[in-house]
Amino acid sequence: MTGSPWIRIPPRPADGHKGTFGSVVVVGGCVSPRRMLGGPALSAAAAMRAGCGLCELAMPAPLLDAALTIVPVATGVPLAVDGEGVIDPTAAAISLAEAAERATVVAIGPGLGRSPAAEAVVETTLATARSLGRPLVVDADALNAIAERPPQSPWPTSPPTIVTPHPGEFRRLATALGLEADPVSPDLRSAAARDLARRLGAVVVLKG
Repeated sequence: MTGSPWIRIPPRPADGHKGTFGSVVVVGGCVSPRRMLGGPALSAAAAMRAGCGLCELAMPAPLLDAALTIVPVATGVPLAVDGEGVIDPTAAAISLAEAAERATVVAIGPGLGRSPAAEAVVETTLATARSLGRPLVVDADALNAIAERPPQSPWPTSPPTIVTPHPGEFRRLATALGLEADPVSPDLRSAAARDLARRLGAVVVLKG
């Protein structure tokens, strides 16, 4: 329909199946100090709504079953945690590498929490995904982790990386990377996003 406001997904082959349309792994969730599972669960639901064939939720093991009740069409990858419920980066790296191997796209960050363990998970997952040639979507607490351990040079542009900061996350990233830009002022938003995109070597979706 000409002028239709609805987003139209391209026609799919009649003999297509769930393995035909790509797969997404969403890495996120946090047990402590706050329990956060909605972000990764809703991200998985959005990936399915957008048309991926399969979605895996990679989350701290104590939260995974609850998240899968929110999005039962997804499957789960339990990530090992320590006695306080914090993800064990070393143990989780194996599960995350296997999930990235199966995936077409890796998304990381929703509800991941802020901790040295989260920073290690983000750093390892980004490196693994790039080594496998998997495009990345980096959001929420993964952006905060990058601000704590900023890259010294732009990321490789292949495979592509998309970062999706809101203004607060943008400021943290910009400060860590030595950029001076105002992401709130309407006449400076485009320039701010371009500067961050050049510095990171990424596509920047600046929210707000």
